[in-house]
Amino acid sequence: MRKQVKQRRPVRVIEGFKAYLVRLDSSLFYLRTSGDGKPLGVNVPSAAWHGSYADADEICQRFRAMGYTGPAVCDIYGRLVDNESLEAERQIQANKANKFWGE
Repeated sequence: MRKQVKQRRPVRVIEGFKAYLVRLDSSLFYLRTSGDGKPLGVNVPSAAWHGSYADADEICQRFRAMGYTGPAVCDIYGRLVDNESLEAERQIQANKANKFWGE
């Protein structure tokens, strides 16, 4: 008789959500990149590009390498994402996974 192995889905991580924006400065959010490689921004968060944390971070790194100093990842409410909020999100996801799996 084979021992039944409990199959477990991987914990969902923040990178999978389309809940992050790129804040270009205090009033503009990233919309898209223009043909010449410069960022185009909008001042309405709901009209801005939405993506995963990893994608937003990649966009920020690309523009910082081009000399822009303002790009930063923020949530859909415009709050900058710092280590504390990342850890809180990781904990929420871990708790949801544990609850789902009955742990």
